[in-house]
Amino acid sequence: MARNDHDTMVITGAAGFLGSHLCRALLDRGERVIGIDNMCTGRSSSLADIADHPNLTLVRADVSESLNVDTPVKAVIHLACPASGP
Repeated sequence: MARNDHDTMVITGAAGFLGSHLCRALLDRGERVIGIDNMCTGRSSSLADIADHPNLTLVRADVSESLNVDTPVKAVIHLACPASGP
């Protein structure tokens, strides 16, 4: 399967449990992934084994604020939400 810019997936909450596993699965499928997380509840160690993957771009940002993505995307999977209050 030929890869193009439309294979880019945006994952918010990328450093969380679900987000980090989803990033790995998508990278294994040959997708390009933009992982976004503010590290409020996620951990950078969750992505340590894939942090240098050539198809992964990690962005430390808060999704409650504006964020520009400079490439067309196939999908946005929004997983950035604390499971519970303080």
